Amino acid sequence: MAGGRAAVLAVCGLMLVGCWKDNPAFMVTVGPGEGSGGGEATSGSSSDEPDTTSGTTDEATTAELGPSPSTSTASTTTDAGSSEPETTTSTTSTTSTSSTSGDPGGTSTSTTGEDLAPACGATGLGPAELQARQWNGLVAQACNDIPGRNYRVLELAGVFVTAVPCSSNPAAGCTGCNYGKTLLFGFTTPAPDGLIALSKCVYLSAHGAIDTPAPEPCRYRQMAVWWDDSDTPGKKEPLAIFGHDTLAVDPSVADISGKDLGVQLVPAGAECSCVDGDDCCPDKAVEYDLRFVGEEPVQLPQGTSGAVKLGNATYEAYNGQSFETGACGQEQRFDWWLLRQ
Repeated sequence: MAGGRAAVLAVCGLMLVGCWKDNPAFMVTVGPGEGSGGGEATSGSSSDEPDTTSGTTDEATTAELGPSPSTSTASTTTDAGSSEPETTTSTTSTTSTSSTSGDPGGTSTSTTGEDLAPACGATGLGPAELQARQWNGLVAQACNDIPGRNYRVLELAGVFVTAVPCSSNPAAGCTGCNYGKTLLFGFTTPAPDGLIALSKCVYLSAHGAIDTPAPEPCRYRQMAVWWDDSDTPGKKEPLAIFGHDTLAVDPSVADISGKDLGVQLVPAGAECSCVDGDDCCPDKAVEYDLRFVGEEPVQLPQGTSGAVKLGNATYEAYNGQSFETGACGQEQRFDWWLLRQ
């Protein structure tokens, strides 16, 4: 994203500021004149397509023009899905202790030991937060997967992009938009420190929904967003691809681009210690590299990034974190993201 940042900043009329609690965020920007959805009304027009949301939760209590769910994003993590391969490598750390008597009575002792290996994940960048919530009027919908739709961007509400759902056909773009429904979405990553520019039409997909109480934003393990400065963003490669606590890539990436992206674990071989000393099984304290397989495999240690080619696009791929905490329940932390250059 480095080449176009200065130009994008110069022309952006609206800006999504990156202050999502603990993680520095991208600023998501919308170009001049695009924040109102091209001047179209925000009610009355409806889509002939079936409603992809199901179930409702508590009605939002806000009286503002649009739904404004809380933007609290305290970082939490979950075990990787059962579909992920369990790859463990035994890495034990040892300490030695010696007792010395400092007085004739031998009543005082001191303990010395070898330095423990750093806690697993200490060299990583951190997690990616992937969040969205669908609304029907002021009613927050249940946290379901978003199988992929075009969305017309209306405005930036708080730290979320507000958009209305349009056609589910990627090639149709922002047509048949349903102004009775909205989607609020956003994402944060620890790096790079910059922005992602969005136009008035995006295509977004999110899977692996992690349920949260309404009106808090839902969290997702997989997400991908398309934008190419046109009304048919799905005709190009994705703008950004994200993974949180999973190695699985959002299926829309392959469905739309026709190109498969693989993310694989490779034991790093470096010794690390349990994150929590009170819940420690040393053979489950393991760090990994991530191998991104696009046109050619690119292997990245956690906390680093590198160029990955997918289709006709080049991405900067980030291994935010890839390790097991050492917990006896085998807690895994995988966070990665790719940004189209």
